Amino acid sequence: MRKILEKIRHERQARGLSQENLADTLHLTQASYCRLENGQTELSLAKLVAIARALAINPWELLSVDPCLQPGLGQDAASPEDLLRLIGHLEEEVGMLRSQLAKATEPIA
Repeated sequence: MRKILEKIRHERQARGLSQENLADTLHLTQASYCRLENGQTELSLAKLVAIARALAINPWELLSVDPCLQPGLGQDAASPEDLLRLIGHLEEEVGMLRSQLAKATEPIA
């Protein structure tokens, strides 16, 4: 996960954005965003997508492990362990979303 967070920081800084700038865009406090970027707060799929949108990049660019898919990353790419951990979180979120959708579409008795 550290590599993903490093990429987020790199992309933010490359765009000349402060943590406060990006936090405002994401409707977070600067302190909350700082904890997220430093790995003290869980990075969910929703947060990853929101950050990628705020940075105007594809979320996959933050996850790429193949340097050929994103030139210039080299050893900064996310490790397979990071990706497996994120996939686990994504599967949990998909399950929660499916449950919420099922409840929302239940017929009213």
